[in-house]
Amino acid sequence: MKGLQQLIKTISRVRKQLNPKLKIEGILLTMVDNRTNYARDISLMVYDTYSTNIKVFATEIPTFDTILHI
Repeated sequence: MKGLQQLIKTISRVRKQLNPKLKIEGILLTMVDNRTNYARDISLMVYDTYSTNIKVFATEIPTFDTILHI
């Protein structure tokens, strides 16, 4: 979440100073392991925090370990 916050701030600064047409198409969650409460909590936090202003894609990219256990 901290990295995402920093990225959004950086994009906002770039938009103001260099490229006003720059926009975020959406957030794609990656390295998701929904077998853990932590991953589910982070996913929900991203949806709750950002989905009103930025599209959060429904598709999630799982961790490689998750793929192996399917």
